[in-house]
Amino acid sequence: MSGSGKGQLLKSTYKDNFKVWSATKRFYDMDEIYFGWNSRPNDAHLAIFRLMTLDLPGFLPDCSRRGGGNVVIERGVTDHIFCVPNRQIPGLESYDNMKIKEMVELESEIIKKRTKCDDIVKILLVMEDKKHIENKVLNGPDSKHRKAIYPDVDTYLEKQKEYVDFTLKYNPDIAVGDTWVIKSARSFIESLGLTYLD
Repeated sequence: MSGSGKGQLLKSTYKDNFKVWSATKRFYDMDEIYFGWNSRPNDAHLAIFRLMTLDLPGFLPDCSRRGGGNVVIERGVTDHIFCVPNRQIPGLESYDNMKIKEMVELESEIIKKRTKCDDIVKILLVMEDKKHIENKVLNGPDSKHRKAIYPDVDTYLEKQKEYVDFTLKYNPDIAVGDTWVIKSARSFIESLGLTYLD
């Protein structure tokens, strides 16, 4: 949900972990290139596609071949599920109509089965830098999809609070140490040894 920083954080602080990267941006890029951004994807489909992809033989690394290790997830299945009611799909207007707990459990089962990892690390980033949200998250080069859902900073922060509550409810195993509240995007990026681009 932070809209920035996830990739940089994973490559630095969690560099020794096996990583499960998100394919959401690539999905929307292909939708734009080949369908003119008109395929009307819904997030329920993205959640299903995510679970199917994770279970493909060879898609995830086999930790046992490298002496074990942890797997860190950039974007879990609950990211997609959270957005489903926004689409106003008949029958999916409410979370009550979805088996969320079961999908989260299935995701963990698939990752553990395919990777033979020691543990799964789930990370939650919370962006509270309003200037960064306005200038980068909602108006940066990759902001088109976000801008369509979050037209302004207040809406973004409001939805982010809902997202954080939702994520923690269905992912109670997110450790306090793996929840990153970013007050200053510049300080956060620079603490990772990277350069913040104005």
